[in-house]
Amino acid sequence: MDNNREMSLLRGLRLVYSVFSYLQHEPFCCNCVSFMNSVDSAREIFIRLEREINGKPLPEEMRSLLAGIYEAMAYLEIPNNPVRQKRTGYCSLPKGICLAKSAISMYENMEDKMCDLLPRL
Repeated sequence: MDNNREMSLLRGLRLVYSVFSYLQHEPFCCNCVSFMNSVDSAREIFIRLEREINGKPLPEEMRSLLAGIYEAMAYLEIPNNPVRQKRTGYCSLPKGICLAKSAISMYENMEDKMCDLLPRL
């Protein structure tokens, strides 16, 4: 993987963790199963990306992004007894809209587009 692609993926993942950091203080999302599942998905994505860049010399910008992700992960609080907020009627977002899932979806879409570009780089 080249540094530009790695940098872009780290930037996207840093944004995802920024969204999660916000959502953990949002009154409905912080207790939702979808939030918990999205955090788990992001953690798996991060572990995969971290393995790919492990041991490589990293520019300062990449180290800064990694530090931001580590910090966000350290402070994320996963709910003890999450519920499906949509099913309980607590979530007032439109059907099919979930802020936590949208963050993961955005990253996955970006990752897919980066893979599409890879052969042309």
